[in-house]
Amino acid sequence: MNLEKELEQAFCLTSETTITDDYIQKNPDLMWIKKKINLMAYVPSYILWCLKNIDSEGNLICDYTLNALAEYGRTKDKKNSYLNFKYLCNTEQKAVVYNFLKWCKENLGFINEKQLERALKHWA
Repeated sequence: MNLEKELEQAFCLTSETTITDDYIQKNPDLMWIKKKINLMAYVPSYILWCLKNIDSEGNLICDYTLNALAEYGRTKDKKNSYLNFKYLCNTEQKAVVYNFLKWCKENLGFINEKQLERALKHWA
């Protein structure tokens, strides 16, 4: 199964629950969205956008998404509703995020490798 399908199934993404490409392109950094967001809809939508748009000029969105996943992976406070995405994920969802991070390592050219390695460690 490909990673897009795994992501869609693990997070039950549908056209109704996925954040639109237009919104993501206008708000490339998850960590800077001012309103309270549903992390279980937004984060997988951003990951899906990265998977589908590897060849676009939107590499900043991939960078920001990796940064967000690194932060979500290293947070220790389950009660922090701004950073607790990892704690909201079940085992299958964590595995999909980890597989996405491995995909980034193999497919994205210009990434902060040190940060990616830390993120991989925290999501393993």
